[in-house]
This record gives sequence, C-alpha cells and structure tokens, in this order.
Amino acid sequence: MKKLYILFFTILISGVSFGQSVFINEIHYDDSGASDSGEGFEIAGPAGTDLSTYTVTLYNGSNSSAYNTIGLSGTIPDEGGSGYGAVWFGLPTNGMQNGSPDGLSLDNGGTLIQFLSYEGTITAIGGAADTVLSTDIGVSETNSTPVGYSLQLTGSGTDYTNFTWATESAATHGAINTGQTFGTPVPSLTISDGPANGDTLVGDPETATANNANVDFTTTNFDMSNDAGGGVSDNSGDGYIIWSVENTNGNVFVDGGSVFTSNDPNTTYPITGLAVGETYFFRAELVDNNGDPLSSPIVYSFTMTIATYTDVPDLATLRSQVVDPDLYYRVTGPVINTWSVPDTALTMYFQDGTAGIMVYDPNYSTHAYNTGDAVSNIRGHLEEVSGVLQLIPSDADWATPTTTGNSPAVPTVTIATLLTNWNDYESQLVNINNATFADAGGTFVTAIGSTGNYNISDSSGTTIFRSAFSNADYIGSTIPSGNQNLVVIVSEYFGTVQVTSRSLSDITLDSKSFELNSFKMYPNPTSLGYVKLLSKNNAPMTISVFDMLGKQVLHKAVKNNTLDVSSLKTGLYLMKVSQDNASITKKLVVQ
Repeated sequence: MKKLYILFFTILISGVSFGQSVFINEIHYDDSGASDSGEGFEIAGPAGTDLSTYTVTLYNGSNSSAYNTIGLSGTIPDEGGSGYGAVWFGLPTNGMQNGSPDGLSLDNGGTLIQFLSYEGTITAIGGAADTVLSTDIGVSETNSTPVGYSLQLTGSGTDYTNFTWATESAATHGAINTGQTFGTPVPSLTISDGPANGDTLVGDPETATANNANVDFTTTNFDMSNDAGGGVSDNSGDGYIIWSVENTNGNVFVDGGSVFTSNDPNTTYPITGLAVGETYFFRAELVDNNGDPLSSPIVYSFTMTIATYTDVPDLATLRSQVVDPDLYYRVTGPVINTWSVPDTALTMYFQDGTAGIMVYDPNYSTHAYNTGDAVSNIRGHLEEVSGVLQLIPSDADWATPTTTGNSPAVPTVTIATLLTNWNDYESQLVNINNATFADAGGTFVTAIGSTGNYNISDSSGTTIFRSAFSNADYIGSTIPSGNQNLVVIVSEYFGTVQVTSRSLSDITLDSKSFELNSFKMYPNPTSLGYVKLLSKNNAPMTISVFDMLGKQVLHKAVKNNTLDVSSLKTGLYLMKVSQDNASITKKLVVQ
C-alpha cells in the first residue's frame, strides 16, 4: 500500500517546545545573598547535556533587536540524583536592569528552541536562590502556537523533582497557569509523510484512486490502548486516536474511525470515497479511554484539494505548460524511452516526434522502462532544476510498455544550432557529426562539479560534453581523437548547453576514415548463430556488441570473417566494428 503522499516532512502538532529537553527555567535579578546572585538565568535539562552548541541572545525594544549574544559551554550536572540538573549563567552588566532586556532566546546550532518575553522588572521573592517569579512572562516558539512551555515558579533546594512547574496560556504574553510537574512529557500526533498542521494544499490526483490514500499515524509520549472490540478502549494505555475526513462541499462525512495502532509502518488505514476535483478536511485527535479530548487537546488537521489532470497530446505541448507543483498533466500520446538511469532516484528520458522530456522519479513511483519501450499516459507535474524541465511522476505506476524495441527519430544538428535553440532539443537524442574532443587522449571520469566537462567542437562552434552518467561504460576509457559522430542527450546548466552520451556505442570513432560501403555484414537478421563480416581492408577486426541498455554483451577479435553470436538472446543489438583505429556501429538483429 502507498501512503498518503503530500510533502516530504512531518510536523509535530503539539508545539516544538515540549520536544526539547533543554530550556531556560529561571531568570534572576538582584538575588542578593544567594550563591547565584545577580543578573542571570538557569539552563535546565538532562544531566550531561553538552551546552557548547547553545547560545543565548538578549533583546531590547519590544524584542525587535538583539543587542547581546552569549555563547554557552560546559555540561549540565546531575543534581539530587534525579538525572536532571541546571547551570546558572550571569548576564552582562545592565543586562536586566530596569526591565531590560525585553526578551531572552535559547538557540541550538541555528535552531530557535525557546523565546521568552516579559514586561516589568524581574524580581526574586522570598530571598531564596531557587525561588523566582515574574508577574508577566510569555513564551513563544518558531512555527507553533505558544502553548505548553514550562517555567519554574517556586521551590527550594537543588532536587529538581521537588519543584512545581507551570504551563503558559494560549497568549504569547499573558498569565502562567500552574500545574505541570517537571519531566511530564506532552503527547504529539502526526501522520507519516503528512503536511503541516492546519495546512491547505493540493494533492496528487492519484490520491483518489484505490489503495493510494493511506494514513500511517505516529504518536509520541502517548501509550496507545488496545481495541476491546467495536472501537471501545480496553483501558490498557492512555487512550486512542479518532479521525475523520469530510467533503467541504456540504461538510459531508466521507471516512473515519477509531485507531488503536501508531508508530507501525506496516499498519496503515485507507481513506475511501475520495474524488478528483473535490476538497476535503482531514482531522485526527488523541482522546482518553472514554473517547473524550485530553485536558490539553492534541488535534492534527489539514485541508486538501485533489487535483485533476490536464491532458496534452504530445511532449512539445507538455513543455509549453505552466510549471507549478499543484498543476498535473497527462501525455495521452505514446512516447519512447531513450535511456533510464536507476540510482538513489530513477531518471528516465522520453521523446516522441515533437520533443523530449526528462523524468525524475525520486520515489520510484512508476515502472522502470528500458530503451525502446513505448508507453502512453505518462503523468505528473513539472519542475525546473538548473534550467532543465523535468516531469515528476504522480504516485502511480505507468504500467508495462505498449510496445518494445522502438527507435525514435534522431535528428542531426550542429553545435551552433544547439547553442541558439537548445530548448527545442532539451532531453532529446540528437546526432552531432564530425565533432572533436579538445581533451583527446585523456580519460573520461565521473562528473563531479566541473570535473567531467569536456569541450567538443564541430565546424560551427564549441559546447560541453559532460560525462553525467556515472555508470556509463566509457568512464575510465580514453577520450578519442579525430572526428567523431556522437549520439548525445541535450541538456543545460542554467542556460549553458551541455550534452552527454549514454554509452560507448554512442561514440563512433574516426567515422570519416571508415567508409560505410567498405563494410558488409550478413545475414542480418540472423538465426544461424553467426554473421559474416566483410571489409575492403584486410586488417584484423575487433567486435563489441551492446544491448539496448548500453551494456556490452560480447567483445572479441574476428577470425575468418565470422562472428559467433550463438550466445546472444533474441533481440536488437548495436555492434561496433573497430579496424585500424577506425570504427563503425551497425544494428544487429538476432532471431
């Protein structure tokens, strides 16, 4: 089953603050007579926490400007054997006098953990070092509603388990409500690969198809109870999850129920009844064993419109469409695969008689096609990366090819044509005849950064040949000298034209010195297990045979003008014949 795929990140809904184990828990001002007297604050958290990546920034003037940043060091000691502790830090002179600074933030390696703002002078009460209170303290966090942060109000001694803690009210600035004890975790609820809580988004059209909309719930700090039957809790844990999906057109219930399983990637819950073009509201909530909301409700929700496909007849029309991740297109006409590159992601190239397109499939959502496979109804949304237009597939298999062994028309172009009209040929196979490599005699290496770029020229101009495919069989081979007939895929890098070849069989060496009419091969097609090779030149011939994926399947020297092909399976091959530092490539059909 495929999960409800919307975005590549998961957002915790309960607020980032309770997920943090280190925070500011006391603010001191003129705490005369105490061991940590003066202006300062305490950082609390688990014993042994390395503070070297934490910084504290002071703010002045309604939190609008930072005027002092303090780098922290050391580790938090264990106090009272509790496994937790705190370290006190002094503030610079005048750091907190007369109610300044207006704010105090705690940052860990560039990630804001906590921001405290307050009004009025911070004062100590009772004269005890560990008894600190502000009449008005607010806490805010990045990208979350400021609820549930803990601050110390009263206590004594150094055993932090004895302190009473408080949680902030919903307002960023406002009264603090007491009641939460130190170390009590707050639950969170997500769905795997889900959007941000409260988000509004456009979903893949395939979400509406069978088995394509499934949710996988994730919880923290919440023990799921078991189902006693009929959606009733057996009271073995903290509670369970209730969820629902409504069509916003009339607020019609579509699907939902009770869930007693979380954090199990093998257990997903299908959403049925979805349709393209409709908008839905998804809501999930943690409830107690009676099915009632928690004392501090934990709710996760989002609104999603399921997109529809815009049908286009061919790749040229596809390339003229608007590039937008929320707009989905379907190419109804057949296209032919010219190359596939499986790696951490699947990259494929397709073309028809009108244009070409690069398909980038990071999730392997669709079928992997071989060179020569024809397929219809390829679909997805468009993105542009480094200037190259890409089709990102919908979360759907494009099915098996309608036909195989197809050869698209490969136009012959000059480098000058590519330099001025590369968008007309981007992601297509083209021929460049009589090209020369400036680095002839060197070695092809895998492209990393500027490495792997080689200037090639014909009579009309110069461009870059890039060894972009790290698994190409010419990597490590000698860069040829003399005129070459190249078969290349056209690409670009922010407007700079680049071309690359798929395999060694795309690079034909010294074509001018090996005339086509000087070489004959028969029978072709062959079902005899061999072919005869004839040349006007009597020098020895070396034969390399490649399958349509560019893999070399045969390499041998020819004796008596006969090439044994009995080891080859039935199919179409490319045969490269080399003789006297010249070569030619022919198609070979084995029956």
